Amino acid sequence: RSDGPTVADRMLELWSTGTAISGASAGAMVLCARTARPDGAAGLATGLDLVPGMAIPHWSPGSERRWSLPDTLLWGLPECGGVLIDGTSMIAVGQGTPSIRVTGSWTAIDRRTPEPLPR
Repeated sequence: RSDGPTVADRMLELWSTGTAISGASAGAMVLCARTARPDGAAGLATGLDLVPGMAIPHWSPGSERRWSLPDTLLWGLPECGGVLIDGTSMIAVGQGTPSIRVTGSWTAIDRRTPEPLPR
């Protein structure tokens, strides 16, 4: 039973006013529109849609084969790395090499120079 706004409602409200929101591990996964559940067998889950596309957690090249994924924007997030998104740009952070799949092929996200955020 809910007597008011949910945590998700409040996060969306803050995001829309320009407040920075960050997430690590499951927190990062929920920021995307969808996420591939790390256990693989449980399928896909709906997120808050603050970041376009779908998060692939614990990603390494080829690990996405565990899921039947739609042909959409995919974020490959390695175990100890991720992507910092600031408005319309992105840059890799942490360990590992986060990658993005926009049109069928994976591209590593640069950790030295911010790149435009795909839409």
